[in-house]
Amino acid sequence: MSLAGPIITLTTDFGRRDYYIGAMKGVILKIAPTATIVDLSHEISAQDISEGAFVLHHAAREFPPGSLHCAVVDPGVGTTRRALAFSSDDQVWIGPDNGLLSFALLRTTSPIYQITNPLLSSGRASHTFHGRDLFAPTTAHLARGFSLAEVGPAITDPVHLPTSSPHVSNGALHGQIVHIDHFGNLVSNISIEDLIPFTAAPLIRTGSMPPLKAVCKTYADVASGQPLALVGSADLLEISIHGGSAAEFFQIERGASISVEHQPI
Repeated sequence: MSLAGPIITLTTDFGRRDYYIGAMKGVILKIAPTATIVDLSHEISAQDISEGAFVLHHAAREFPPGSLHCAVVDPGVGTTRRALAFSSDDQVWIGPDNGLLSFALLRTTSPIYQITNPLLSSGRASHTFHGRDLFAPTTAHLARGFSLAEVGPAITDPVHLPTSSPHVSNGALHGQIVHIDHFGNLVSNISIEDLIPFTAAPLIRTGSMPPLKAVCKTYADVASGQPLALVGSADLLEISIHGGSAAEFFQIERGASISVEHQPI
């Protein structure tokens, strides 16, 4: 079955009990009534830009070329922080200039525009709801063919989230926990490729957890309630508990260090 119109995704920290998401969708559909609106997530932790960036990155990359991604995790709403629209990976990205769109910014070779054109606003001027009054109408107009080049001036200094890459030191691979999902899985920034030199006999450590001596394939490779390491669906090393929350059990938070080394012979 073919879709009726352009695909627009929404990612926010608004939750679902209030009117905010519905208002954004209403604004979009008034301007682009044939749009197909897809909710990526509205359960991002309040004002957590890093979590929003991670979720958006790993969900949005599955969408077809031409999709438009409107993301609003915006603790700086109403301030002088800029609003951005740009193209990356044959998709269009709209959101606040606070690092939320960092991963797409890193991959673009196209101009990055600050949204200033008054034709793109809803005509309302709330200082607390740019999702409805700026980002939603801008996305809808772009979906209908409004030119990115007319959104506003190009900028060269968008905000990027601080990043850390895994590194090898003293024979061990050192990384960081970068995301904790709904199940309490501790997702690291160590990729499946990073692990290749250590797959024969890894020793995996994080926090006060006893070291793990294998990378499993499934959660059920260990008994219920037992910890394990595996490569998750994002192709990143994660620490889990079969049937439980590793984050709660081990009291480990995002930003914690994780290391992989060779087991001693």
